[in-house]
Amino acid sequence: MVLGESGKRYLSWVGSLLALGGICFVGLRLFESAERLEWRNWPAQTWIILGALAIIYGTANILVVISWRFILDFLGVDTNWWAALRVYAASQIARYLPGNIFHFAGRQVLGAREGWPAIALAKSSIVELVSLAAAGLLFGALVLPIITPSVSFGLSMLSFLVLAACVISVSRFMIAPSIGNALFWHSLFLLVTGLVFVGVLSTTVTETFGNRLTTLSISAAYILAWLAGLVTPGAPAGVGIREFILLTLLGGQMPESELLTAIVVGRVVTVGGDAFFYLASFTPEQNES
Repeated sequence: MVLGESGKRYLSWVGSLLALGGICFVGLRLFESAERLEWRNWPAQTWIILGALAIIYGTANILVVISWRFILDFLGVDTNWWAALRVYAASQIARYLPGNIFHFAGRQVLGAREGWPAIALAKSSIVELVSLAAAGLLFGALVLPIITPSVSFGLSMLSFLVLAACVISVSRFMIAPSIGNALFWHSLFLLVTGLVFVGVLSTTVTETFGNRLTTLSISAAYILAWLAGLVTPGAPAGVGIREFILLTLLGGQMPESELLTAIVVGRVVTVGGDAFFYLASFTPEQNES
């Protein structure tokens, strides 16, 4: 089924309303908890750690560029490293614009300036979304101990490893090695982003996590929330959607006021990381072939 322009506009409006609803929900909870937030009293060390986490997140975007180059290779587009980095970094910052599509449009324009085929660029965006979604879903197994207490972390970890190995192997041998490689690097990127959120949480939450939470399960919860924001049309960078799902998954496992602080600070860290990635991509080497 192919959606017409009216259908696409409808989905975009629905996504925007969901994002707005999520923002209002999180904002209301944040307002209710404002008196209990302690971020104003954080020591300088806390802010230094958060800055380092932003740099780590921004640097991790290199993993996505590696994955995108594998996808372009699969589609027959020959690129050099600095051109791919520059195009991806310059366009990626546009995902914070309302609509959640402008980073793809920007990549199309900037890629065309490099002389890359327009059809292949359009296909690369679709393949990238599928690869990211597949990589994100792999981490769903690690969230099971949070939502189903009868599932042990060991069982969820084994399920994740088996599932990841099978999906990546099938992608390599049934589709193309480049697609399997893209899926692997996307999975690694998502793992790093999840761990960065755990770092934010560990830095800002003073009380002990719930007994069903582990570093990987929290990371996986963040990844699933990120994925929901990614696939929601009309939500710029998943704003509102990601926060709502994180609050739903983790809200019963730790003090809500501190979780809300970590969610908001985590968003600031990722925005800062994307800005760092964008600025760092403009180096003298970018003009080398």
